Amino acid sequence: MHLAGIDWADDHHDVVIVSSSGERVHPFRIPHSGPGLKQLSEILCSLAPASELACILETRHGLLVHHLLESNFAVYPVGQSQDQNGFLRLDATVVIIAVLVALAIPVYALA
Repeated sequence: MHLAGIDWADDHHDVVIVSSSGERVHPFRIPHSGPGLKQLSEILCSLAPASELACILETRHGLLVHHLLESNFAVYPVGQSQDQNGFLRLDATVVIIAVLVALAIPVYALA
């Protein structure tokens, strides 16, 4: 299982992909555009089948989410703010680390 942490912004997205062994595979930035999203899908598909890659990002809606879902990637939205019930929502980096720990993958590999 690969994890793709995607930092959402209005004009670009920073992406880091972590393998199931905890190796940082491919950090990169894409523009928030049709060609940029196509590039994202191509890179993700070159690393793992969609069924073996989880995308963790900071939004629940929009072109990026729609594109990932249409490309059959699992999408897990997270954020840094509090939800309507006052619970703290975590950023993508924290979620990736939590998943790696749960899978008994050494987190120090991300350093």
